[in-house]
This record gives sequence, structure tokens and C-alpha cells, in this order.
Amino acid sequence: MSVASAMANGPGGEAALWGLALTGDDLDRAKDTLGDMLSDPKTAMQPGRRIATLRTRDLDISAPIALLSPHPAR
Repeated sequence: MSVASAMANGPGGEAALWGLALTGDDLDRAKDTLGDMLSDPKTAMQPGRRIATLRTRDLDISAPIALLSPHPAR
């Protein structure tokens, strides 16, 4: 799990929650389970990983939530 935050007014400003990133073993199964509440998994910016986003606005959740596949084995 990763929590992303930002300073509201630059350094020294108040911190604010920007979003949450969770690692899931099977994004396709998550999509099957959550249906339209989850975007279709796609290639992530990080090599070897996939990402899907929860449709948080439709669920009255204010922070973005992403599901990522695990880091590839080294």
C-alpha cells in the first residue's frame, strides 16, 4: 500500500491526502468481482506492472484509489 499526499501551500503547508495505491495479485479477478466500479486493467508506467482505478466518485469516496499488480520478480 502507498499513500500519496501533497502539501497544500508548498513546503511547510498542511498535508492533504491525494490518493491510495494498493497492490493486488490478480487485477483481472478484481475487475470480474468489482465490475464497472473498476476500470479495465492497463499497462502501468512502471515496467512490468498493470494498473486499474476504482471509480471513487461513483462510490462517494473523495480520494483516488488505484490497484497495481505486484512488482515483477528480479
